[in-house]
Amino acid sequence: VIPENTEKFISFSECVSGKIFLRFIDSFRFMASSLDQLVKNLSPNQFHHISKFFSSS
Repeated sequence: VIPENTEKFISFSECVSGKIFLRFIDSFRFMASSLDQLVKNLSPNQFHHISKFFSSS
């Protein structure tokens, strides 16, 4: 169970190995639009991080 905080979105944080701090945010509640709609607003050249890890095929 993940509690809702005072900012009205669900999130939790985790420190890994005392060095890396990760924060997980429920993007559906955090963003004004759906993630699908936000991605559709991007042009292909704005996916440079995706293209580094995933081929276009």
